[in-house]
Amino acid sequence: MVWEDILFTWQAAAIASAIVALPLIVEPARAAIVDVNPKLEAAARTLGDSDI
Repeated sequence: MVWEDILFTWQAAAIASAIVALPLIVEPARAAIVDVNPKLEAAARTLGDSDI
């Protein structure tokens, strides 16, 4: 089985560390995006930014 070949290798450690670190990266990024001033978004739209 494929899982038996990858267990206890550096690739498995890299995948595990990425999964563990993901919430530590996503939560601050989400908080930063939520804190963007709506006036700055409106100013960006007047300068040609898309409404994504």
